[in-house]
Amino acid sequence: MLMMRGSSRMAGVSLIESMITITILGILIATGLPVISDWLLNSRLRNAAESIQNGLQIARNEAVRCNVPVEFVLDPAYDSSWTIQFAFPALPTPCRDAIPVAQWPIIQSRPAEEGSRNAEVVPTPANATTVAFDGLGRRMAANADASAVMTRVCADLQPAALAPARTRDLEINIEVGGGVRMCDPKVTDANDTRFCPDRANSNCTAR
Repeated sequence: MLMMRGSSRMAGVSLIESMITITILGILIATGLPVISDWLLNSRLRNAAESIQNGLQIARNEAVRCNVPVEFVLDPAYDSSWTIQFAFPALPTPCRDAIPVAQWPIIQSRPAEEGSRNAEVVPTPANATTVAFDGLGRRMAANADASAVMTRVCADLQPAALAPARTRDLEINIEVGGGVRMCDPKVTDANDTRFCPDRANSNCTAR
């Protein structure tokens, strides 16, 4: 009786095949890294813009809830840090008891380090830092310190971090009625929902 012996051949990868695979992976990584880097930086920019938008909405909501003027104040360094505080600390409000004495009149604050490094903001008018909302949620015509009323904020990246052509700037508009809207200043189609209503006068479009 004859026994059939099966021969087994171990499959392996040659040195040449390994080198080809490593080379292809290197090319893919080198090609993809700039795209990934741009995406990460623009994500930080969006984080900064959304933080400012959320802060403005919180300030407006607190003004309505507490029925007194509340301010949103950007840090003078324009690094996306902000503070929400009562515009007139002496005014009586039922919300005062909820604020620690050491914190009064600040309601909330946010440092720039929270996910938005390399971001910078450009307000309109230039050098403005403050906007206040009244008890009805409307943008006030004057600030408590008589400074210029901020009506718009352009969120951008520092040029050293990413070239302007590759940066997805975002603009936050503060409407007279108190509404806060984010738009994309690089969108030119007026029918696009991301279109900025006053694009011609936007600080973002000049950057």
